[in-house]
Amino acid sequence: RQIPNRISMASQKTLITLVGGAALGFASYGLFEMFGRNKSRSSRKVTVDKKGAIKIVVLGANGFVGWRLAKRLIETKTYASPGSDKEYEIAELVLMDIVISSRVRDYVKGYPIVKLVEGDICDVNLMADILHPNGAEKITCFHIAAIMSGPSERNFDLGRRVNLLSPMNNMEILRNYGKELGSPQTYVFTSTDYVCCCNDYNKKNPTHEESFRLSPVSYGVQKACVELLVSDYSRKGFIDGRALRLSCVVVKPGVFDVLSYPYHGIISQTLGSKDKVFSCPLKPEQRFACSFIRNTVDCLYALGKSVSGSDIGHNRTIQVPARSFALQELWESVQKVGAELKVDVGEVKWVKSEESQQTVKEVNVPPAVSHEKARNLGLPVDFTIDDVIRDYMRNEMNLLEV
Repeated sequence: RQIPNRISMASQKTLITLVGGAALGFASYGLFEMFGRNKSRSSRKVTVDKKGAIKIVVLGANGFVGWRLAKRLIETKTYASPGSDKEYEIAELVLMDIVISSRVRDYVKGYPIVKLVEGDICDVNLMADILHPNGAEKITCFHIAAIMSGPSERNFDLGRRVNLLSPMNNMEILRNYGKELGSPQTYVFTSTDYVCCCNDYNKKNPTHEESFRLSPVSYGVQKACVELLVSDYSRKGFIDGRALRLSCVVVKPGVFDVLSYPYHGIISQTLGSKDKVFSCPLKPEQRFACSFIRNTVDCLYALGKSVSGSDIGHNRTIQVPARSFALQELWESVQKVGAELKVDVGEVKWVKSEESQQTVKEVNVPPAVSHEKARNLGLPVDFTIDDVIRDYMRNEMNLLEV
């Protein structure tokens, strides 16, 4: 149907009324205040008095992935900006989370460039101050903080604020600072393979960056929205964004209320004692795409530093390297590595999903992913499940000789 090129005066008045009503509706929810560019600036003036310096911000630095990345950055003296061979001195490394643990506080003592910030990632004024260049030429932000699948299902509004509105706001803040600094600033967002539709085709074929996005849960939908916005903000030259799509990053200790818990628990809840019993709510043959924490951190580090936007392409999403494992495979590897290294291993009890106390009762994520784009970008892709288990023993169980 063709759209008429003229609109009657009555129609124009109706249109103005509708648009005005929508504007009032948005204003009443505070979205103009949240995303208005004049509202999301720090009161401090943007000046460059630290030539050749870069400021790096890690949001979610107290978490599993965030802290491993932060430790890598703490030991780094210089860092580049994507698409440039120039190395910048790291003038400031801000580690931000809702809570900063004593483990992190103790570790960063003696590193004067590190600044720890506790606070609400949805606080616009706080984020404007955290992301302020503070005299540096460049800003690189790693946005890892999120509300995971289980809590996002229980509390839709909290998930929406943290997983969708907060990234939108932070991209707008970086857009403003980039304009004042004269170039787009780097924004590395962590997404999830949970964005993909769990339809028959995706169950039978590995998903990839171009696969249809329609997650069966709010967490995945929120992340999918941000993936698209990262690409569009980058296309417009507002930021230099990239979204690293994570699979289940194993092994997270102490994680219970997420879809992927069985793939963590079958390792973390069995190693270290013969008395441990892990009740697994899924079938032994259930497959799931798992990524290795060390590879994941290496990918984040490279995407923030050396992989140019032109190489990534219009779709700024990159699937992290991941392999599809059945729970039985993981369990067999735990027993094998435990025996080799003389580490006690408990047992697994396979139970019905309804007997589990998890919020998520079924795996509704496609079981395999393709990471060819990551491979073509030169990101590290190879690992084995034995590598994963040994890394967990070394870094979480403190078996340093492993």
